[in-house]
Amino acid sequence: MNKKELVATDYGFNGIKNILNKHDINYASWIARQIHKERGGIELYTPNVEGEIYLTWGDIYFVDIKFVNQNNKEFKSAVSTTELESIVIKIEEMRKDYVKKMSEMLKTNFKEEE
Repeated sequence: MNKKELVATDYGFNGIKNILNKHDINYASWIARQIHKERGGIELYTPNVEGEIYLTWGDIYFVDIKFVNQNNKEFKSAVSTTELESIVIKIEEMRKDYVKKMSEMLKTNFKEEE
């Protein structure tokens, strides 16, 4: 891809980063990378969700994700920015809940004996 094409695909990626920042979601907590599909977006992996979110040529976000801890249920849909914000917030809540549960499980199972 040339530099002009990369700039065009930064638009969707930057839009997703803006949503993450708006809701104080630390992008580094997700395993994610920028993708250059249509107008740009991210490929993401969290303990509960994996897939892609990108901005289509029609200026609407497309979400193609799988819920890996819920029998691999899939969600594929074009969504508005408001809906995307709700989805991103839910993904982050699920990630935080999973981390908390794993932390509690490790503390319970590996307590230091006195």
